[in-house]
Amino acid sequence: MKKIIFVLCCGVFLSTGRNANAQTATFNYTGSLQTWTVPCGVTAITINASAGSGGSSTGYAYDTPGLGATITSPAITVTSGHTIDIIVGQVGVTGNYGGGGGGGSFVWDGSSTTLLVVAGGGGGAGYYSGSPDYNGGNGQTNTATLNTPTLGVPNTWTEAGGSGGNGGTGGSAECWDAGGGAGWSSNGGSGSGGSSGTVGGGYDPANGAAGGTGGNSYAVNGGYGGGGGGDVSGGGGGGYNGGGAGYGCYPYGGGGGGGSYCITGTPTTTTNSGNGSVIITWVVPAALSVTATAVSNVSCHGGSNASANAVVTGGGSPYTYLWTPSSQTNATATGLSAGTYTIGVTDACGHTASASVAITQPLVLAATATTSTNVTCHGGSTGATASTVTGGSTPYTYSWTGGSTNATATGLTAGSYTLTVHDMNGCSATASTVVTQPNALVIDTTFTTANVLCNSGNTGSAKTVVSGGSSPYTYLWTPGGATKDTASGLSAGTYTLTVSDACGASATTSATITQPTAIGITFVSTPDNGTTNGTIALTVSGGNSPYMYVWTPSGKTTATISSESAGTYKCIVTDANGCKDSISVKIKSIAGIDGISDNSPQIVVYPNPNNGQFNIESSIDGASSVEIYNILGEKVFTRNLSTTKGTNTINVGNQPNGVYLYRIISDSGDLLGEGRIAIQK
Repeated sequence: MKKIIFVLCCGVFLSTGRNANAQTATFNYTGSLQTWTVPCGVTAITINASAGSGGSSTGYAYDTPGLGATITSPAITVTSGHTIDIIVGQVGVTGNYGGGGGGGSFVWDGSSTTLLVVAGGGGGAGYYSGSPDYNGGNGQTNTATLNTPTLGVPNTWTEAGGSGGNGGTGGSAECWDAGGGAGWSSNGGSGSGGSSGTVGGGYDPANGAAGGTGGNSYAVNGGYGGGGGGDVSGGGGGGYNGGGAGYGCYPYGGGGGGGSYCITGTPTTTTNSGNGSVIITWVVPAALSVTATAVSNVSCHGGSNASANAVVTGGGSPYTYLWTPSSQTNATATGLSAGTYTIGVTDACGHTASASVAITQPLVLAATATTSTNVTCHGGSTGATASTVTGGSTPYTYSWTGGSTNATATGLTAGSYTLTVHDMNGCSATASTVVTQPNALVIDTTFTTANVLCNSGNTGSAKTVVSGGSSPYTYLWTPGGATKDTASGLSAGTYTLTVSDACGASATTSATITQPTAIGITFVSTPDNGTTNGTIALTVSGGNSPYMYVWTPSGKTTATISSESAGTYKCIVTDANGCKDSISVKIKSIAGIDGISDNSPQIVVYPNPNNGQFNIESSIDGASSVEIYNILGEKVFTRNLSTTKGTNTINVGNQPNGVYLYRIISDSGDLLGEGRIAIQK
């Protein structure tokens, strides 16, 4: 159901329909200047102005007066708060023989210069009834576009009134201050309309009588309508309050119509009767409303390059803006980080509206790099890496140190690799991983060795630790050909180990197996002189001390045995490693030569004991010879000394161990010296 509300106040009707945005203000005749102020936010209006109709005739017949013009303007641009002045015309007065012209309706912009709309009043009724020649003329409009007239200054353009016989024709739009004059007969003059406030210009060509008097100035009750024309008399011109009635000796002529002015554009013309009116129509802006949208969101997490835009509808411009929390005052806010932003808008009317927009950002761009394959062989290039990327904005681009641009990198040597990832917005993240490789194949040169325990044995062993490379390992010991990490059953010597890994890498080193020197046994013995006083003293070298001794047949366990009788004695010597050696020593009897002693300091025999070879050094002149006797008194050796004075070497190594008697005898048979020697081999 459509609801219409009328408000009447000081001649103004306000009406509105269901559409609250379309409103009108109606101004009726009040007899004074009225004003209207453009509401806040209104930028355009249309004006519908209707002038008053002409006055009636009460003469012999009641001819029909002319109707006032109605003109509707196109849209007129206005400014909020501006005041517009309005005058509304009244119906023309009633005369006995001719009615006065109707009053015009005027709207101007509130200044003193610019008219917006003028509607001309209708002409007054004529004298006779039944013939259109005597009726009052209608007010007219015109579609012409004219220069804006200046109020109070007569326009220099005039136009003849209506043809004789027509009760006054309304003025045309081409001359807004002229009204049509009219005679009572068909040959009445086409008198010119008078200027405002002057005598009407109509006249009869035959007798040239003046027309009726026009109204006063537009501010009182005069008009922009012309005077009525006719034979001797005519009605007054139409004006603000309507023209005066016809008068004179022959009151026949009808009153002239009011003028009409048309603003730029094509008006809509209708007719109207009765008092004039002015209707102003405008559209109230829709309620102030604002929407906020994200023009661009944050491209990289934590950034501040987003922007948001506010679009305002309704209300009255200009608008003021305030973004919170950024405090920016333009319709578009820039440099925003992620979050919710509220735009507050205030229009020229003081109305406010707000809206919010959420600025988003991508998740943090994060990258992880992992090693999917390490290098298999030391120095190889079989490594590979992989990556996982989250957040940001796809698609991603990848860049690995080394040049790969894929999510994975292959064919890598050992080392550290860094991945840099960029998303479609240029955000970046990095991650690193390490590709490893086996250490170089290394043989520990600190062998675990067991040396040979006994000289010339084969109890040695060697073991080492291999590191690096790629298992399994293969081993080769040379010499010997052992194929494990441990070689055993080794005799003394140097052994080379070659190790190869699964990748074909090899390493070589050597180990030395040692052995103790052979056990050596020497002895010194003294013969038994028949009193069981023989001795044997052993000296042991080589092997590993300490040594153990076992004598047979005596069972003694010391290195030296004494108080032994003549005979053969055997000693088994065992070192700390269990290595053994033995010796047999014969204690001889010197019972027959016990009393013999060296009686010549001029004879020196050395070494003594000896292995059968010894030296005789003599300081006696003259030829001599040497005789050797065993313990039984048997001569076993004789020889002339080659040097009577000096050193001679004697060799009786063919004799068994024992104690022997030597005698040095001169060629004359004298005993030069004698003594005992011990042979120990």
